[in-house]
Formats: sequence, structure tokens, C-alpha cells
Amino acid sequence: MNFKKTVVSALSISALALSVSGVASA
Repeated sequence: MNFKKTVVSALSISALALSVSGVASA
């Protein structure tokens, strides 16, 4: 199990969701 890859994926998804919600509220 590659823990670092899992963490990076989670951060990428969080950042993507954050940018999407930011664009939606803009």
C-alpha cells in the first residue's frame, strides 16, 4: 500500500473541489 500516493490523491481532490466551489461562487 502506497500511503504517500493516497495522501497526494486526497489533497489533489480537495484542491480540485475547492477550486470548483470557488468558481461556482464567483
